[in-house]
Amino acid sequence: MTDSALRPFDEARTEEMVNFLWENADAAGLATAKVRYEENMLKVLRAVLMQDALEQSGGKLSVSAQERDAYAHPRYLEQVKKASRAVHEEQTQIGKRKAAIMQIDAWRTWNANHRTNV
Repeated sequence: MTDSALRPFDEARTEEMVNFLWENADAAGLATAKVRYEENMLKVLRAVLMQDALEQSGGKLSVSAQERDAYAHPRYLEQVKKASRAVHEEQTQIGKRKAAIMQIDAWRTWNANHRTNV
């Protein structure tokens, strides 16, 4: 059996994983930033919609009624969808990065376990 047949982890694939991590670091950071932004926009939008509901009622709505109206507003629901998509994108990035790291770690472990005395 050849040495390459015994090596389940090839160095070229491991190098691809390292390059993937390097090349996608910015995208991963942007995905996390987008989640934070969209989640904060939910809070901002809720406050704006609550203020709108209060003004439309002539100042007669309780805080809980303002909040109910804000949560039921189509703009709020659309923002929830945006936040959900951002979380999906972030989790996809995280999953891909974890898979790359696991490949690198497996390669490293295999090499450490099969090192020959030089």
